[in-house]
Amino acid sequence: MESQCFVVIGMAGSGKTTFCQRLYSWLSTEIVLENGLNSLITSINLDPAVYNPKMPLTVDIRDTVDYEETMRKYSLGPNGCINTCLNLFLLEFKKPKESRYTIVDTPGQIEAFTWSAPGEALMSMLDNITILYIIDMSLCRNKRVFVYNMLFAASLRLKFKRPLLVLFNKCDLEEIKEVELWIRDYNAFRLTIDPADSEL
Repeated sequence: MESQCFVVIGMAGSGKTTFCQRLYSWLSTEIVLENGLNSLITSINLDPAVYNPKMPLTVDIRDTVDYEETMRKYSLGPNGCINTCLNLFLLEFKKPKESRYTIVDTPGQIEAFTWSAPGEALMSMLDNITILYIIDMSLCRNKRVFVYNMLFAASLRLKFKRPLLVLFNKCDLEEIKEVELWIRDYNAFRLTIDPADSEL
C-alpha cells in the first residue's frame, strides 16, 4: 500500500494540534508499541512554540531548537523566531524512514511556515502529501472570515500544487447549516451579502 503524508495547516487556534491527535488515534488501528508510538505512523511536530503536542511524536522540532531561547538570542518576534527555528531544524532534519502514514503538525503562525523558504524545503522533502487545511467552523458564520479562509485554502493549493482537503473543525460548537449551504451553493452565499458591503 502506498504511503500517505498529511500536512496539517490552519490558522492559530483552529484546532490543528487536537485534530492531529485525533487523526493519530483514528489511524492507530494496528499494534501500538510500548513507547506509545504506532509503528505504522510517523508523527512530526514542526511548531517550536507548542506546549502540549498531544500525540506521541517520532520527530519533534523542540528537540533541536528552543523557541524562547532563540527569540532572546536573536531578538526576534514570533514569526521571525518560528522561521529561524525552522531554518535551524532543517539543518539537522533527516527524513524519517517511510511508514504507512505521516502526520505533520505545522506552526500556529501559519504564514511563518507556508510562505517561508524552510517551509517550502520541508514540503519538498516529503512524499505523497495531502494538505489538510483546518478551519474553525465557530468563526465562519462571519462572512469575511469564511471568504478569507476559502481564499487562503485556494492559495495553498496553487502554491504547493498538492491535493488539499478543507476540514471544518469545532462543528459541534455552532449551528452549521448556513455555512454548509454557502460551501455547496455560491449563489446562496452571494444572496446573503449586503450590496452596500463593497469589500465582499
